[in-house]
Amino acid sequence: MNDLNLYFWQFFLQKIQMSAADLLGDKPIVTIKSNDRVNDAFKVFFQANVLSVPVLSDSGKVIGLLDMEDVIFFAISICKTSQELGKYFGGLTDEQRAEFVELDAIKLISDEDISKLSSQGITIDSAGFITNFSQRNQLVAVSPSTSVEELAAALCTTHRVVVLDGDKLLGIITQSDMVKYLSEQDKFSHKTLQELDDVGSENITTIKEDQKVLEAFRDMALNRSNACAVVDSNGKLVSNLSSLDIRGVSSSGDLMDRLYWNVTNYQKSIEVLGLNPRGIHTTTVDQTLSQVVKAMIANKRHHIYLVDESGKPVRVISLGDALRFLRR
Repeated sequence: MNDLNLYFWQFFLQKIQMSAADLLGDKPIVTIKSNDRVNDAFKVFFQANVLSVPVLSDSGKVIGLLDMEDVIFFAISICKTSQELGKYFGGLTDEQRAEFVELDAIKLISDEDISKLSSQGITIDSAGFITNFSQRNQLVAVSPSTSVEELAAALCTTHRVVVLDGDKLLGIITQSDMVKYLSEQDKFSHKTLQELDDVGSENITTIKEDQKVLEAFRDMALNRSNACAVVDSNGKLVSNLSSLDIRGVSSSGDLMDRLYWNVTNYQKSIEVLGLNPRGIHTTTVDQTLSQVVKAMIANKRHHIYLVDESGKPVRVISLGDALRFLRR
């Protein structure tokens, strides 16, 4: 066992009494019902300023988590025709709908299966059907007594876990919650990113600032990424687009035409609505992992870009990357 792993385990031995219940805090619990429609989900994401919500059955049991990525995947995968797109998302011209279909590059369910489900009375734009449609965030449930050690291990592979007491939902613990807690205990490395050259990923989803926002969301879905680096014609990082920014189509999803704006104008509209006030945050190789983590927490970011001397993104580091590095 190397020094880092030894340090990590010593920490948990000292804090073994800490559990999921201690990390829940007093955050309000936001949920939706399985028979709610996709536009209802848009409203919840918009109003609660969240990326994911638990989906409840008629009996109040948690059946899954609906993420912003699920909604994006649904739009790209299901809406194969102008008529379908108009049915689930209003506010588009026939020309824009046709262009949306042309951009489609994901096929998670066949047209035959969709017809079969519809004939069985299953509503394919319901929250219950769309839950985990992106196949990215399976429901992970823990009990109030689950140790912090076990939580950290679980959050290395998923963005959030639900805390259940039997079937009763007590709340959600996210990667952000865990990383903030560990950072407050000063548990992240004080080595620089120059020394820790394997933290994060060089596989960065990028888009130029004059391209359509729809293309960015499509690429994020295809690349299984929550963020997209927006660059200028020289490849210099100018801003960031995340899954949360799809809220810019409005709380009801009735301004889908905004997805055909270029990234620059779309982000300006988000700023006017007060939905994306945080701007872009970057780091350099002389910063330590501890400093990077604190910057993400302070600015409420899930990712941060490492840029070179010319301002081009060379690596993206997420909260999950920081957790996984700590535990290996």
